Amino acid sequence: MRSTFLCLVFSLVFIAAVNSQTAYDDLNLKAKEGEPLDYTLNRRFSASDALFRLKQIRDSHTSTVKMINMEGSGISKKDKDILSFSLDFEWVNWSNAIEGAIRKQDYSIARLEYLLAQEKLRDGRIDKNELDLKKKTYDKAKNEFENFFNSFRIID
Repeated sequence: MRSTFLCLVFSLVFIAAVNSQTAYDDLNLKAKEGEPLDYTLNRRFSASDALFRLKQIRDSHTSTVKMINMEGSGISKKDKDILSFSLDFEWVNWSNAIEGAIRKQDYSIARLEYLLAQEKLRDGRIDKNELDLKKKTYDKAKNEFENFFNSFRIID
């Protein structure tokens, strides 16, 4: 049963990895004005771009908190404390949940692709260099997820 499930998962990952454009052929997607569909799907919706955008959101949050706490903002000390606490509480948990999901998914995909590459190497469908590339990608994703997981905090 487990080997059947793994074969199915490997097959799905392989099909999606063969050609990023054909992975979405069953969807009715139209390119956005001024941007090729391939760019939208593979860059704009990539884990690295999502993490970059998340950093921008966090930076915006930091700026907002600084503005709230500025002298002469017209906000009372009590209200500043409440707003700052509320913003920190919400933003930290929300942004960590988003980053955690992205990094976990990135790791899971890299792991499955590496496992599939090991099978392909055994079958002679790829060479050692291709396996090494998948291993490098897997190690990077694993490291990034572990580092994130072991350093994030939950505020409840």
